[in-house]
Amino acid sequence: SGASRLWFFDYDCVPKPNIFGLLGVEGDIVAGIYPAYRWTNDEAKVFYGVFDRVGEGPNDFTLTDLPLDGDAGIVECGGVMMGATVIKREVLQDRRMWLVADDERTPRGDIAAPLFRELWTPYGKQVGSEDLDFCGRAKTLGYSVKAHTSVRLGHIKDGVDLAVLPEMMR
Repeated sequence: SGASRLWFFDYDCVPKPNIFGLLGVEGDIVAGIYPAYRWTNDEAKVFYGVFDRVGEGPNDFTLTDLPLDGDAGIVECGGVMMGATVIKREVLQDRRMWLVADDERTPRGDIAAPLFRELWTPYGKQVGSEDLDFCGRAKTLGYSVKAHTSVRLGHIKDGVDLAVLPEMMR
């Protein structure tokens, strides 16, 4: 198509009515924010967050927690959880982003170049997410990554929307 941007959703992302706010943001990679969880002291903590790059490794990101309610506006960051993301076409067509060897960079008409990857140890431990890997490579090439913090999405995990979990726990 002649579209200038790709807008995609993860299968477990629940759009909210203000999702169209993403389309009004100037940026190469623009995402809404959605909840995730992490375990601390045998308790699941639900959080919204954006990431900043602190090094070159797959885990060299630091999380900035955002309030569970509120709006920090549009923030430039090093990485986002990409459940609902708008990406400019030029980022996707930039062959430096493609995960193929230099001698394989000639596109074939019947397959798409791989752009996303999860990073795992040989022993099956995940050491990097496809979201942060993609954002990190894009930032290294000079592309912008932004989060629209008022565009809050649901996130289905284990049959529960994490966006409503804190309220349910209260």
